Amino acid sequence: MTFEKFDFGLSGKTLTDGFFNLSDEVSIEGDIYIKDTHLTTNQIGIVEIKPNFQIGDILLSVIECEILPVIVPISKNLVINLPQYLKEENAKLDLQNPILNLKIGNTMGVSMDAEVILIPMQNGVAILGASVSCHLEIAAAQKLGETTWSNFCISRQGEGVTDQYKSVVIPEISNLLMIAPDEVNIIVNSTVIGNRQQIDLYSPKNTLEMNYSLSVPLDFGKEFNIIYSDTLISLKQKLKNILNYTRQIDVIAIIENTIPMDLNFEVIPLDSLNRQVVGISIESTDSIKSCNTDGSISISNLNLSIKETTPGSLDAVDGFEFKISATKNNLIAGMPLKVDQYITLEIRVRIPDGININPNNKN
Repeated sequence: MTFEKFDFGLSGKTLTDGFFNLSDEVSIEGDIYIKDTHLTTNQIGIVEIKPNFQIGDILLSVIECEILPVIVPISKNLVINLPQYLKEENAKLDLQNPILNLKIGNTMGVSMDAEVILIPMQNGVAILGASVSCHLEIAAAQKLGETTWSNFCISRQGEGVTDQYKSVVIPEISNLLMIAPDEVNIIVNSTVIGNRQQIDLYSPKNTLEMNYSLSVPLDFGKEFNIIYSDTLISLKQKLKNILNYTRQIDVIAIIENTIPMDLNFEVIPLDSLNRQVVGISIESTDSIKSCNTDGSISISNLNLSIKETTPGSLDAVDGFEFKISATKNNLIAGMPLKVDQYITLEIRVRIPDGININPNNKN
């Protein structure tokens, strides 16, 4: 005798520690005939049959029922490899339409609601006010035990979505990369949809899986801003002798650039406490050239004229802070920002008109 299916109706059966007790009556219908008897039909009266069945443990393969499992959240880190100059303090990327492709695989005959949280991290700490979230619906497995993938394209504008992906719009997704993170922590919390699902108890894979990729089209908003800074200090003693003969110096900056941006260059005079020295003007109309169109190094020679506007101000100078910055309008269209791009800075100081030495002056 073969039991092909148990249907316990709407009330169902309760599994306790993986078992349930079946104590219901079983009705059997069919034709009965007697084989191998020496009696004639006239000698046979009423035949009473009392079947006795002993059913041991039944292994269940597939069940269909209300499943209320505790599903362990998925958590994965997406490493973001951005150039160091994009991670400097006060840098803002303001990317217009970052796109996150997310694939969640399900091996169970259970549809799920998923709450997805994206947390940008810098040095192991969540960036304040930059996390975003969205709601996804994960499809049940088409064949129990085999992975069915639900593909989502998460973006700000719903652009760049292929036929295999479902568009998910998060208007504030640009916040995710406004301050350049080291990684993005992706957390998926899932709950089961509906009250009747199918699951293969013997499938080796009753699991959820996740794959992901991040695409960042280089379209920046009005808040895009990057700043690279460096400081040259302890110059006071070296400048002292020069300032005995002149109250004007030139700073010559030789800059190698592999970044596809025209960059602005700024010099700030500092005192011995790294405070800005006032009463000094710095003149320069030059900017740093972008890398060449083939991505190779370009070299810019910048000349900055430093003059006193308040007598004696140059005597307080002990160093210079150099700032290199860029805004949206500086970006060279169609060229990517990559982790191996760099800027090198070589600084020289000169006296523009030379030094006139009076041999009778012993100072």
